[in-house]
Amino acid sequence: MELPELPFKLPRKGLLREPTGEKFPFTIVKEVRHPQSWFAAGTGAKILCLQLLELEHNGKQELRLGYYIIGKKPRMLRKWVWGQYATMMPIEDFYTLVEMARKEGWL
Repeated sequence: MELPELPFKLPRKGLLREPTGEKFPFTIVKEVRHPQSWFAAGTGAKILCLQLLELEHNGKQELRLGYYIIGKKPRMLRKWVWGQYATMMPIEDFYTLVEMARKEGWL
């Protein structure tokens, strides 16, 4: 399967929703990506991400570890979607993300 291009546009806005209903807007200011090494027999269908976020309500910076995966449900079929669950990855892939962020100077 040929994968669609995963857009890379920064800065990008996001919104954190607390269970209480409170919303906290943030901006993704930096991001490094790395295809997970063993997922789906090396097809590249899962992209791991380490992001540097800036919270708009207090200006503090936080890190977010997540992933994009190819959608399987009809509305998002064969499109990149942000993973909604905690990601698992090989230790080597995590080290790769950290080293990429260090080389870019934001970690």
